[in-house]
Amino acid sequence: MTEKTNKSKENESLAIANVVAFKKDDGILSFEDNRPEAVAQRKLQKMIKSGAPLQQRNHAQGQLGQYDHAPIQRKPLKPGVLNVVGENHDTSDLHRAEEIKYTKEKTGGGYWEENKFKIIARKPGGKDLAFIHGDSKILQMGNIIQFNTQGLSETIRFLTIIGKVTASAINLRLNRQKVFSNTGLIQKHLPKLKAFGNGYKELKEEAEAELPYRPELQPVFDFYVDFGDPFYDQYVTGVDNWVQATNNLNKDRATVGEINAAVAQVPDLIALGDGLLVKMFEKDKVSYDEHKAAQDEVIMERSKIMHDSGTKGSGTKGVWKIGNQHVKDIKKAILKGERPAYELMTEAEFFEDFKKWLAEKKWVKTAGANTYEHTNAMIDRQGTGTDRATLSQQDVTGK
Repeated sequence: MTEKTNKSKENESLAIANVVAFKKDDGILSFEDNRPEAVAQRKLQKMIKSGAPLQQRNHAQGQLGQYDHAPIQRKPLKPGVLNVVGENHDTSDLHRAEEIKYTKEKTGGGYWEENKFKIIARKPGGKDLAFIHGDSKILQMGNIIQFNTQGLSETIRFLTIIGKVTASAINLRLNRQKVFSNTGLIQKHLPKLKAFGNGYKELKEEAEAELPYRPELQPVFDFYVDFGDPFYDQYVTGVDNWVQATNNLNKDRATVGEINAAVAQVPDLIALGDGLLVKMFEKDKVSYDEHKAAQDEVIMERSKIMHDSGTKGSGTKGVWKIGNQHVKDIKKAILKGERPAYELMTEAEFFEDFKKWLAEKKWVKTAGANTYEHTNAMIDRQGTGTDRATLSQQDVTGK
């Protein structure tokens, strides 16, 4: 009985490890689906987007097939309506250009990236109409902030280590190393925080313009601005100034007085950061899972707004590309089996028909030979320095 229980727990642990693996990027953790079928799917999609030869893609498709429990259905775009389609936001300009051609041919309509699609809205009780974004700028602003709170926790952690330093002639070398190594770790986070700070300020202006048409989001807007303004204007700026001043010190010859003077400024930064975490999470020690849950909550709220926008704009002909996670949210948590007023499909479902269209449109029979030549650099680039590739008739037609 004990052996069976242990085996069950082992299998469960293995399943969890496969489904959610942690990927570290510059010290910031993020989720990655590490199941074999997910890895195979990503590999295949990467091949398609990068222009891998058809034979390689067929091989990758075969590898993916061994994991298929429910085959992906080919789902053509539906003309005359809005098609809301998932993507991973890593599409190249060349690939997107092909999608635009495909969309125009299949629907006769437009093509919009996630943040470009707009719907007609009216102020409550008013007569004036305006175009507003289908993906709420208010919630995008909140999304940026939630992603940055993780960086906030990380910088506070490194500052706390530095804040405990008390340099003396005896331990000066060790404490120099502790201060400067942790300053370097903080510095890795700052470019992202500063870049997102600029994005936050731009979104804030757009969010303010959106508020009259989505007044129900006023409390959300107020909450995030109450956090975002001091976070980017005071905390990020303060930490950046401190890092620059500390880096001006000589890492090998900084004196006891210089090290202690730098450390003396750290408690105020920690207090400001802790106060921001308390404002957001009602506590100053926040786990990775709690940060992730807060991010997922904002993403879900964005998904709800996108579904509402898709419904209101369902008569718009064309394709609106949104994050694939939003499509999954809409299917599972919002629609719950019901059909939307618009056409909804995942990235994988879209790819099935798009691949077929690419093969039909881009591979042409070579004059005087039983081969086909491809003229699209996106598909046939093989690292040979050419923009053409030749395949047999069987490779292309299966005959």
